[in-house]
Amino acid sequence: MKHYSISIILCYFLITQVCSQYLVDEGPPAIGEICDDDTNNKSTLCKALQIADCNKEASSVSFNGNYVKNYCPFNCALVVRSRNACPDGSMKLVKCLDSDETSPENFYWTDTGFCEQEQCGIVGIQEYITAIDKTILAITDEEVIENKQTPQYKARRDVISARICPDEVRTHYAMYVLAFEWSLRMKVEFSAINPCSWPGVSCDQREIKEIVWLHKNLKGTIPEEIGLLKTLARLSLDQNFLSGSIPNNFKHLTELKRLDLDYNKITGSIPESIFTFKQLTWLDLDNNMFTGTLSFDVGQLQHLAALSLYNNAITGTVPESLSQLQKLREFIFC
Repeated sequence: MKHYSISIILCYFLITQVCSQYLVDEGPPAIGEICDDDTNNKSTLCKALQIADCNKEASSVSFNGNYVKNYCPFNCALVVRSRNACPDGSMKLVKCLDSDETSPENFYWTDTGFCEQEQCGIVGIQEYITAIDKTILAITDEEVIENKQTPQYKARRDVISARICPDEVRTHYAMYVLAFEWSLRMKVEFSAINPCSWPGVSCDQREIKEIVWLHKNLKGTIPEEIGLLKTLARLSLDQNFLSGSIPNNFKHLTELKRLDLDYNKITGSIPESIFTFKQLTWLDLDNNMFTGTLSFDVGQLQHLAALSLYNNAITGTVPESLSQLQKLREFIFC
């Protein structure tokens, strides 16, 4: 037993010596002064020693006179001073060490740095917020944004915390709303700032092209904000527990080629707007609670190859216009 105790003490001594080489200031390490990851890549041991600091709430930790919550999108965060990277060289970037776990090996560095005096070429934090709100308030009511319990409030908060530039707000805000509405955002694999790095998400030129979240135990409704993803070509949310009706802003997803919403609890009629999606080749809505009739306008989907609507509450007859769909190979109605 004594042999093991001596080894542990020696190991701790060596780790402490390694970490001390990377402290910015002498004396006891403080938040913002630990293991600058831009100047070295040996921060793992330092993370392990400073794990207690990361358990603090962001609102109780300050950096350069500002709370961490003003810099980082997550509560559990170590803030580190980074290289002089701002245009005038007077400020330093800020990076955050984030995790939803308590084990050191699960911590990772995120690229959440920004120049305090200037964000996206906009001088002043209030001016920056005004710029991003032009996009957000165009689709989300202000009273919804002000309610701290809503996915929209949380999504806007993360957009501002990560200093997403106005030209990228549309994609980030929409994806954050979806992730919060369906309880995905708090999971480690969906905590990254860039939605293009999330599982099941494919992008092209930073635009969301595919969302494939099958059997994810998603619960809730489809938010109106999904209409901001105007370049979406595939949306596959089958085998979940989504409820409510398809939102009105779904009409903006005109580039959809494949739509899978089967095996959910979606209600209401099939929106007429879906039958204007000229590129749609696959439409699977079976095993839901859709009502109404199948619109005659289904005949406009000239590229449609598969249409599945069985096990819903759709009434009426099959419209004659369906015979116009020369590429249709699979049709299941009842």
